[in-house]
Amino acid sequence: MPKIKTKEIIKGAIKSIDKSAVVLEKTKDALVEIKEKTENDYNGYDNVNDYSSNKIEPISNKTIDEINKKGKKSVIDTKQN
Repeated sequence: MPKIKTKEIIKGAIKSIDKSAVVLEKTKDALVEIKEKTENDYNGYDNVNDYSSNKIEPISNKTIDEINKKGKKSVIDTKQN
């Protein structure tokens, strides 16, 4: 009877993913990204108070404009009645 040809099995031929290394790399990337964003947000400001006041000022101006519009409308309505 003829001999059947077979391939030799090589151990460790299947590559496996090291999940902990992947998670560690993603975490490092996220931390670096967060650090860069926070540094960019505070650039140009001497302290946190300047930063926060510059963020709040446009919102407060918009609110004041809306209140003025409502006040003018109520004055006009009162004159008509």
